[in-house]
Amino acid sequence: MKKLLSVHILTTHKYRSRQESQLKTWLKGFDDFVFYTDICIDDLPNQISVSDDDSYQGCAEKQVNEIVRIKDNKLYDDFEWFFFCDDDTFVNLELLKQFCSEKLEEFETYGKTGNSWPPDFSLTYYSGGAGFLLRSDFIKNSTRISRREGIQFSDVQVGLWLRENGIKLNHESKFNSHSPSQSNKVGCEKNEITFHYIQDAESMGALKEVVSND
Repeated sequence: MKKLLSVHILTTHKYRSRQESQLKTWLKGFDDFVFYTDICIDDLPNQISVSDDDSYQGCAEKQVNEIVRIKDNKLYDDFEWFFFCDDDTFVNLELLKQFCSEKLEEFETYGKTGNSWPPDFSLTYYSGGAGFLLRSDFIKNSTRISRREGIQFSDVQVGLWLRENGIKLNHESKFNSHSPSQSNKVGCEKNEITFHYIQDAESMGALKEVVSND
């Protein structure tokens, strides 16, 4: 039987503190995750190098290579859903798992959608920082994602691949591409699945405290 969820976090060796913040807060006690990175940090768990490029532009290559790794290694046989986010994303893991359980019979993918890529404003794609979900059966049956040269945004790379496969993108408002204050959701944190641009352990811990309190 497949497990429900595998979490994949885009990072770099330059942002060790971000990884530590996630490990100490919302990832604590959860084992089905991986940091996909450039240079692995030996004393941090669950890291895999998928690129030698530690620049911002290298994020697109890492994103593509990680999806290829999942497909080539048939990890889709082990999990129902794959969740992708950045190393400065806070995730309400219990709500995310609940969301995945409720959506098992529905669409192939969920996230915060946008249409702001200047070369093609008709392209809908997900905010990687807010996080997005891909169903395992889609990854199994999809065309193999390949990197489009000259496109530095990982979000756009995935958006082009989803469009190529004729996949409808489903906007989920509980995935937030900004912090609670910037998203105008202060006081509503317990009801939200993700917040982006949460980089330090103190902020991560404060959010964890909020969502954990009954």
